[in-house]
Amino acid sequence: MTAITTTNTIDHAIQRFQAHLEAMKHPTKTVRSYCNDLVYWRRWLKDNSIVEQVSGLVKEDVAEYLMYLGREAPGRQVNGKGPQMGLAASSIKRKLAALRKFSTYLLEQEYHAVDITAGSKSPRVPKKEPAFLNQQEYKALLYEAQKKGKARDEAILMTLIQCGLREGELVKLSLPDLSLEKREVRLRGRKGNVDTDIPLATPAVDALSKWLAVRPQVEHDRVFISKTGRPLDERAIRYMVNYYMKKAGIRKQASAHTLRHTFGAFKSAKNVDLKTLQYWMGHKSAETTLHYLHLVKKRAPELMEATSL
Repeated sequence: MTAITTTNTIDHAIQRFQAHLEAMKHPTKTVRSYCNDLVYWRRWLKDNSIVEQVSGLVKEDVAEYLMYLGREAPGRQVNGKGPQMGLAASSIKRKLAALRKFSTYLLEQEYHAVDITAGSKSPRVPKKEPAFLNQQEYKALLYEAQKKGKARDEAILMTLIQCGLREGELVKLSLPDLSLEKREVRLRGRKGNVDTDIPLATPAVDALSKWLAVRPQVEHDRVFISKTGRPLDERAIRYMVNYYMKKAGIRKQASAHTLRHTFGAFKSAKNVDLKTLQYWMGHKSAETTLHYLHLVKKRAPELMEATSL
């Protein structure tokens, strides 16, 4: 343990916090999100406080920051006329979560004697129903990739739809993770640092086989690569999916993550049991998986029409 000292600056503490998260094997996206939110808070502190040392931080440095986020921080643009004042509740909740994690770290390392986030309440975030594609829409999406003759793109779309993967999980897939003979894919280090074996349906096996047959030989073993042979990143996946969404004429608010929701909704509609679906989707809580059942029930007439034989 490190004794409380006045030589611990806030900037250095944030750097050590990042190194701590990385050493604890937190997902890269989570580490980046936490640290970006802390840097945002640090900028606000520099404009609104003379405190430089961790020991000088007080609860008001969090409480006043949260008020700023809700009332004055530049938010999204409104009708293209400039940003609205105040962040959305979901953004404030995320930034407070980063501060709570940081404060816990400061206490554990004995850099500070009190929890500076104690008493700070997260704003209520209205629950949004996840959008998913109906049968006509996702078939149109796949058709566009097939029409282009892009074996890689078709395999990506098919894997997202048939396996319910997150974008981050898709880009990390390596060749040893695929077993087309066993008809399964292994997802390593999902949320909670667990591995999951997901069965591959025939359409996914066929699409992946077509892609692997023409995949160029490169020095790394990532399944999905760019034209230059580099591993694809999440941004490239999102861009590609959005491109095919537009080509397929899908006008609803949808994204790459919508394909994951589509997987969950259709599996729930086909009576896949809760525990199996939770395992396949990598949900830590069964309550998250239950949401798909509620969503399907609410949209039962639309889903029945979309899946009619």
